[in-house]
Amino acid sequence: AVPATTVPETTFAALFRHELRWARTVRALEPAAFAASSMQYPLVWSALALLASCGEAWALVLCAAAWAVRALAARGIDRAMAAFQPGLALFRAPLWLLPLRELMSMAVMIASYAGHRVDWRGHTLRADGLVAAPHALYAAPPLKWTDPLS
Repeated sequence: AVPATTVPETTFAALFRHELRWARTVRALEPAAFAASSMQYPLVWSALALLASCGEAWALVLCAAAWAVRALAARGIDRAMAAFQPGLALFRAPLWLLPLRELMSMAVMIASYAGHRVDWRGHTLRADGLVAAPHALYAAPPLKWTDPLS
């Protein structure tokens, strides 16, 4: 069986805070890989190329190609999941939502660089490699490794 993941947030603000917590945590743990992951949003980058080129034909073709490849990938994943475990692919988001999803993901990524605080289960914590107690936001002393064989 494949574990399914659901996101229970019912408002856009709650979803944004949830994803911001994830993003700040990943950024704190793997900063270079996190920054490089911005390349996974081809619709955002091709839209920026379209804007920067003032609507040049090549940029419009690039944007359309990025959308087509992204849509094919999304539907391919849907089909693969449905074939692997039929109950997982019950909901297919409309393809016109792909650019909005990528814009939100990029906004979350950019917002993650604006601080270290994360909200988790009613507590405010730091996601900067430091340990923090709820509501205190203090840096704990680093843990010391002791070799059990010495």
